[in-house]
Amino acid sequence: MENIGMINRGRVTALFGAGLLLLSLVGVPARAGAAPVSSTAPASLEAPARTAPLAPEAAPAVRPAGEALDTCGGPVAFGRVLLCPTISGTEQHLYTITTTRDDDTLDFAFIGEFGLRAELRGANGTCDPLDTDTCRTGAAGVYTLTVSLHPASEPGPYSLSVESRRAPSACTPLPAEAFAFPGPGSPATMPVGTAAVCYTFDQPAGAVLHVTDPAGGQVRGEIVDGTDTRLCHVPSAVVSSAPCVLSRPGPYRILLRPYNPGEHAYALWLPRISQPSGCAVLPVAPFGDPGDATAAGSVRLDHLGCHRLTGLEAGRVGVRISHNSRARYALYDDAGLQVCAGLPASAAESFVCTVPRTGDYSLVVARWTTGGGAEPVDPVIDYRVAVVPLNRSTGCTATGTAWDTPTLRIHQASTVQSTCHTFSADAGDVVGRYTEAIGSGFVMSWFLNADGTPFCVSSGPETATRCVVPASGTFRFVSYVSNSPSAPTTADYAAQLRRFNSPVGCPVVSPGAFNAGPAGPLGTTRCRLLDIPTAGRYRIDAVGPDNTVWWAGVYRLDGASLSDCGVVCTIPAPGRYLLFVDVDGTGRSVVDENDAFATILVRDGPAGCAAVSDSGLRDATRTVGFATGRLECLLLPSPAGATIIQQVPLDPAIFPTTTVFDAQGTYLCGNWELRLVGCVLRGTGPFYAVIVPPAGVASGSFVTGFARTDGPSSCPTLTRTAGRGLFATGADRFVGCYVVPSDQHSGAQTITVRRVRGASTMTVSVYGADGSRYCGYGNIGKEATLTCSVPAGGRALVLVEAEAVTGSFEVTYRDPRN
Repeated sequence: MENIGMINRGRVTALFGAGLLLLSLVGVPARAGAAPVSSTAPASLEAPARTAPLAPEAAPAVRPAGEALDTCGGPVAFGRVLLCPTISGTEQHLYTITTTRDDDTLDFAFIGEFGLRAELRGANGTCDPLDTDTCRTGAAGVYTLTVSLHPASEPGPYSLSVESRRAPSACTPLPAEAFAFPGPGSPATMPVGTAAVCYTFDQPAGAVLHVTDPAGGQVRGEIVDGTDTRLCHVPSAVVSSAPCVLSRPGPYRILLRPYNPGEHAYALWLPRISQPSGCAVLPVAPFGDPGDATAAGSVRLDHLGCHRLTGLEAGRVGVRISHNSRARYALYDDAGLQVCAGLPASAAESFVCTVPRTGDYSLVVARWTTGGGAEPVDPVIDYRVAVVPLNRSTGCTATGTAWDTPTLRIHQASTVQSTCHTFSADAGDVVGRYTEAIGSGFVMSWFLNADGTPFCVSSGPETATRCVVPASGTFRFVSYVSNSPSAPTTADYAAQLRRFNSPVGCPVVSPGAFNAGPAGPLGTTRCRLLDIPTAGRYRIDAVGPDNTVWWAGVYRLDGASLSDCGVVCTIPAPGRYLLFVDVDGTGRSVVDENDAFATILVRDGPAGCAAVSDSGLRDATRTVGFATGRLECLLLPSPAGATIIQQVPLDPAIFPTTTVFDAQGTYLCGNWELRLVGCVLRGTGPFYAVIVPPAGVASGSFVTGFARTDGPSSCPTLTRTAGRGLFATGADRFVGCYVVPSDQHSGAQTITVRRVRGASTMTVSVYGADGSRYCGYGNIGKEATLTCSVPAGGRALVLVEAEAVTGSFEVTYRDPRN
């Protein structure tokens, strides 16, 4: 004998009375002097990975049916289950197994006690069938199988079964329905204790089969050709693996073995992918509502649905499989070669399939799994599928790319509907595509050229992809809603196509001014043409009726965007530019006749700003009026290096955004610095503040003022001997200010504020001569005292802010060190 090899580590099951329990075994080392035994299983016999493994099978509840032995030992016939009533102590049961073919492989099944051990011996080696379930023999002849117990093991019964792979005891012919759609194949039951079963079949050489899992991972095997050469695993390694190609002549055999020696119900189904039988005919569908040109089915794990496309023309087709079905597809020609495959179409790669030649094809549908192990409770899924030729325009309707073209309102009547709109464009045109689902799901869309090749594919939900058209001609815009598994079968969505270069249908807007209404009134078209008289910096924005800022962009008329456009847009040269709204104030990407926005177009800079005092503590404050699209600009008289604050009532009904800039438009500070720490005017003047109304406010007013906190002050003084002051508040006065001269404090100040009349709350802040805020106290009700440390040698400025209501307040100062 050449060598006996071990294949596939196996199991043994213990038999106790009428019940069977699954137990592990301890292998027996090779005897001294025995020929080497291969410990590596050939790749063809490795156990296949399971797509969805079941829980371990419960131990069989009955004894295996077989031939009860009076004397345990003797010849073993292939395919029989032998029952030995008992083995105990040091007994050795000797069996003989005769092989008739060289280089055979024997499958074993044992059911017995925990301590059972076995050894198969030939002329040149040994094999432990309990360790492997399988032994590979050498030359044809007689082999000896010795069954014994490990020392101290309990006595008990066992069963034994052996089958030959090259010369099996019997092979059952598979019927034609085992290779046809829609299944379920040829059912059978593998008896308890069986080592293996054999089936034979004949199919044309070169046929392509899909090998399904016969019993949910409980049995496995292989397909061999007429020379006993393995062709394929049973089942395939994973559901999505390549089909089985019968690449060599038959007749063919399937050798099926259990993972566990219990009873297993199974069904052999090997549907033929090449020239399949039993597939329902699927007609090609038009664009739009596919009507009856769809097919539906149900699939479970490792099961397939099949649909036949006869006379399918060469070219590109779109395959739509309902996204809420968790199904995937593959298209095969009659030779069984896969043409394309995809998931529920959420990308061009899954939607578009190139048919290489006119002919008959099979669309095979399988359940889609993520591979993560988390699967729905219901293992059966329903699906619907449609195939649309992409080189045709059947079912398409025309649309335009002008900005005032009516919005496309699309009803998707089927989960597999693909909607098409044709449009004309010239080479180099920049065409934007806006889509938005109404309700659940998201819109996928493509542009197609004349032969159905996609270009400018949308990259995700709710996109506004801008695309450079590669050539002149008529193109198609294809779209659909891709729903989640829980979404309804119908859907509605909106879409727009808009040309960015040489735009048509946009209202024209000229620059406006600060402290006035918007340059462009409210309008619904999502674009504006901006007539810019001179190059420079401009504030450009689109705002809704309530001053919510919409996401907008500025383009040249050749379709190129302006890169230097943020809060302020730098226009490089006089001329006409395109302003378009990308997303409205609520996040919608389709801006239509139900949406209106105003256009802000103002030359940025201090010119045209209203002069305001920086002594608002002494002078009257300014009332700022708000309206849709109105920006307030105030010219600040303070010199470079000064520190200013903004005065705001403690209870404003409207709180806008204030931003300070230097003469070149450089940002200096915003609300935080102006209200809490002071804004230092760096750079060159004149300086100006732009006040923007808050989102959600269509109109109203706001009282404010500015004051320097550094340098000399005209506020009343507080001294050690005259440290009491009184001030009144009202609608336009809400701040009291006092100065403690440098010679009237020692570096520490104790300030008490008290409300004399009214119900306003207060805050108190103390600033040094450098304009910095050294301390403060907020949300004061009736009265509060704070001690602050402003450095000696400079004056201290005390500010008390209140609400813009009628009231009066008392401020008292004392030097805690004098």
